Amino acid sequence: MPRMLGQNFWRRLGLGVGLVLLLWAIIRAGGELAHLSLTGAHWGDLLMLAGLVGMNLFLTGALHWCVTLSFDARPPVRLGRMMELVVASALVNYLPLGWPGPAARSAYLKLRHQMPVRQSVLALGIVLGLSALLAAGVAALALLNYPGKFPAELSGGPWGGALVGLVMLTLLVPPAVRRVFRRPVVWGWAWVPLKAADLAVGAGRLWLAFRVVGHPVGYFDALMLAAADMVVSMLAFTPNGLGLSEWAVGLLAQFLQLSTSPVGQLAKLLDRAVSVLIIIPTGLWALLRLR
Repeated sequence: MPRMLGQNFWRRLGLGVGLVLLLWAIIRAGGELAHLSLTGAHWGDLLMLAGLVGMNLFLTGALHWCVTLSFDARPPVRLGRMMELVVASALVNYLPLGWPGPAARSAYLKLRHQMPVRQSVLALGIVLGLSALLAAGVAALALLNYPGKFPAELSGGPWGGALVGLVMLTLLVPPAVRRVFRRPVVWGWAWVPLKAADLAVGAGRLWLAFRVVGHPVGYFDALMLAAADMVVSMLAFTPNGLGLSEWAVGLLAQFLQLSTSPVGQLAKLLDRAVSVLIIIPTGLWALLRLR
């Protein structure tokens, strides 16, 4: 009983902090709305943004499916079923604190596919580890290419290093996982490319969002912001990074001299709004399918 009370306290605290930070970000970003003018081109950008949200969900589902192939799910999880689980998780993750989506997913895999919960935790750890590696790689590229110079014009320099880093990670991650977990790795060559594509699509969403709010940024700048957003969401102190993501993007955009903090928050709020509009109907559909 004391443990349950403690968990409820932290869940409520995380939700409360997230809502306060979100409201504060909305208030600060509200001052920028007077300068926002949605033209026909911007509506096209918003449609593209919605499409990229769907692509993020697909890539996340594909990555989780590939990682799960290396574990003992019986019968094996179909790609379509994993897509449903990931989309449902994206909706459930807005519940207070923790990782309710992954927890529900691991429970489903245990019930329907006899996959041990411990293995679900290991699979999630692999995905989070890939996220951390790629975020660290983006930070390293930024420091190597733009030492003390923010913002910097994108000269094409980072992409050669990015390609080399991705190839090295693609080759090194599967044998490292095989050695650590002492089990065969299936389709390990696809893990890093899928996560890199997921991050690249997330950067595209922020790139579009900044363009819609009237403060366009370079794609590599958006990639740095997306990496920070991904790390904050991974921490899961607030539901789906609620509030924290908006502040992380806004403060980092100001630190990199890409925009003011309220403008960065407005761009992230726009990205979240479009994301929620996609996640709610698709998440409810997935939950009905899984029921």
